[in-house]
Amino acid sequence: MNMWYSKHSPVFETKNSKSIVHPFIVKGHRGLTINPYQGCQHRCGYCYATYEWSPEFYDKIYAKSNAPEVLESQLKSWKSETIEPVMVSSATDAYQPAELKYG
Repeated sequence: MNMWYSKHSPVFETKNSKSIVHPFIVKGHRGLTINPYQGCQHRCGYCYATYEWSPEFYDKIYAKSNAPEVLESQLKSWKSETIEPVMVSSATDAYQPAELKYG
């Protein structure tokens, strides 16, 4: 099957995350990232994230249901006086159709 096309709608599931803020380093740029989903329904042909996750990247989308609580907990325990810039959705799209249900 061509990975950019599927006759089936993706499956949406929720999962709990242990952390929501992660270090992000690309081409010398350092910062933080938050990905509210694992997987993406858009199937963009230019997406680099598919190779970093799993073969189900487009077909099974996980909403991180406890993201607000985990984020609050991580920020409370932040050890630095400053916070790096935060990139939202480095490996998924924050505004995919799943937002209608989980957003």
